[in-house]
Amino acid sequence: MMMGIWILMPRLNFSNWKTFYLILAGIGLVMLLFQIRRASINRSRYSIAVTVCSSVMFLSFLLVGLSWMPMGWCMMLIVLQSFVMVRDQTQQPMRMDYNLFLRGAEGLLKADDSDIQERHPCTEKELLAFARFLGTRWLAINHRWTEVGLELKLTPANASLWGMVRNLPSWSKNSRLLLQTDGKVTAQLGQRDRKILQRLQGEKLPSNMELENVVSRAIESAWGRFRTGNLAAAERAIGQVREADVFIKPRMRTFSTRVQRGIIIGCLLFGAGSFVLTKYYTGSFPSLSDQDLSRQNYKWAMNDLKTAKNEKQRFDALGDAAKESFVAGKIEESRNYALELMTLLPKYTFTKTAGDAIQDANLVLGRIAVREGNIAAATNYLIAAGKSPGSPVMDSFGPNMTLAKDLLEKGERDTVLEYFMLCHKFWKMDPGKLDKWMQEVMDGKNPDFGANLFY
Repeated sequence: MMMGIWILMPRLNFSNWKTFYLILAGIGLVMLLFQIRRASINRSRYSIAVTVCSSVMFLSFLLVGLSWMPMGWCMMLIVLQSFVMVRDQTQQPMRMDYNLFLRGAEGLLKADDSDIQERHPCTEKELLAFARFLGTRWLAINHRWTEVGLELKLTPANASLWGMVRNLPSWSKNSRLLLQTDGKVTAQLGQRDRKILQRLQGEKLPSNMELENVVSRAIESAWGRFRTGNLAAAERAIGQVREADVFIKPRMRTFSTRVQRGIIIGCLLFGAGSFVLTKYYTGSFPSLSDQDLSRQNYKWAMNDLKTAKNEKQRFDALGDAAKESFVAGKIEESRNYALELMTLLPKYTFTKTAGDAIQDANLVLGRIAVREGNIAAATNYLIAAGKSPGSPVMDSFGPNMTLAKDLLEKGERDTVLEYFMLCHKFWKMDPGKLDKWMQEVMDGKNPDFGANLFY
């Protein structure tokens, strides 16, 4: 992913790096939520390591996108999470027998009728504990609560990556297991698993009812042993076989493990190289102090402006150049960039970044006016910024509120309220912030605009 960013970013039509990192953060959040849900029943070392690494990736992208952390620190965090994966990568699933119906068809499940007869009512905590017993052994990949108990989505018989992705959103066509609160287990063979087992077994494959009965009895037997704390017997009931009994060569020495470690080492080298490149482009290694962060953001903005290959790319880079120049205290430089952006705007009115340009140019010129004591001009610039048609970033994350904050500190509450009303027209994904800020301003308070001071 990071190599893709490095190669493709200069060729993509994004206004700046921050936008792209925010998009990556959104993708990372979706991936993280899926992983957290899986880790809630799969407590294996590998699953926990992937959850930790997914969290690090998401937070890194988010903090860079919000300009709260330099890009170089993002690379270093990725390097650190790679060390976690190096340690736990050999714990990942590599076998083909994680499907309970496949084990049932192969005669690997061993039920003990004495365990099945002794059913006991179970609490939700006990149901979840047994689900984790199955999930940590890669036999279940998802779960949901029902009126009668806990339903588990079983690992599909097709263990390929595409098979896992295809089975991710659906419950109806997947094999399932229902752990009821009365201690009874109901298994259901999914259509996709049936087709795969049919190809493996042919005419010898038992009927759905026979397979479902075999799996149900084996799970009930394992559950009975699990309640008594006899985990070895519970594993025998579900056909769990040790890795050493399956693989001829230790996993640490397999070709696939070496390839994966090579990829991780490559990621480590890439992260370290990116850290060095940050030093090359910015003149200093990444720092978390506000002053150094501002300096690095300014240098990144200047680099984007300097490397623009045509007028459109320069137009896209001018907004950040103007804003970061102002923050760096280079007022005249900031004014010139904002005026140049205004001059180029008529040529790019119908582009995706035109809304950002309208906001950024008026924002910077307005902040300069406040600095110079020309409050009347600053209020006009704020209203002009509010008339922006919006952009992908502004529609999603909202407008930049730095000029509104400056004017609130000067007592211009009516103008800021008018600006909030204008922002309602393009901020389609507003989670209620504008209404909250309006109420606070009307109550005589100055809102905490949070991340909207950095977009």
